[in-house]
Amino acid sequence: MLIEEIEFYNANGSKTTTVVPEKKKFHKRALDERRSLYVGNLPKNCHKQDLRDLFQPTFGKITINMLTKKQLKKQLKIFAFIEFEGGVDLKKVKEKMNDKLFMDKRIVIEYILTKEEKNYVNNNDSKKNDSNTKNIPELKPLSTHTLYVKNIPVKSSNEELAKIFGVAPKNVNFVKRQLVDLRTNKTFFSDEFHTGEAFIKFDNLCAEDNIQKKCQLFKGQKASNGRVLLVKVASAKKNEQGPDPEGSTKIIEN
Repeated sequence: MLIEEIEFYNANGSKTTTVVPEKKKFHKRALDERRSLYVGNLPKNCHKQDLRDLFQPTFGKITINMLTKKQLKKQLKIFAFIEFEGGVDLKKVKEKMNDKLFMDKRIVIEYILTKEEKNYVNNNDSKKNDSNTKNIPELKPLSTHTLYVKNIPVKSSNEELAKIFGVAPKNVNFVKRQLVDLRTNKTFFSDEFHTGEAFIKFDNLCAEDNIQKKCQLFKGQKASNGRVLLVKVASAKKNEQGPDPEGSTKIIEN
């Protein structure tokens, strides 16, 4: 017999050591998924013996894993897992017993995935979710007053674009080109050269003359050298503070 040594203190404070038999631990045997089926939609007053009476006359001895009576009172859906100890064809069991009327309810029979099958399904689902997440573009809110223009001739000035779009020169912000100082090997934003991109801000727009209409109006507009400008509504920035003169596009020249 297994014994366990226990220390405790008496009422007078003295320490005592004694030994007691160790409690026997019972472990439920795990079902073999390859020989088992899920049985659902069972009546609340269903017991293990009822299931034995239903399955054993036709399919031989079975092992049942089912919720206890205490758990059954709290559980809305009653189900069980049944393992067939003989060499039973689970497909035939499902075909014969699925949707069978049992104690005024039609039971549901389903196969149980093995650990390998569960891992395979979970891995595939996670890959699909990752793939779907990557393929869904993040939709950014659009500005209510600014257009983004590209394909601008490199020598174009604020005044030239301001004239084309009918705004003040201060409302034209080119994306400055990032260059490298060969003497110090440090990068800087040029005040003379831009990347051929700009943000055009419109003041005092209204519902009748909004930024979407401005975008449609200037699509296909040409620069002074005949180059077609590519125009679209810019992405909104926090608090619509307007475009960043240096932008986010960085082009490094050696």
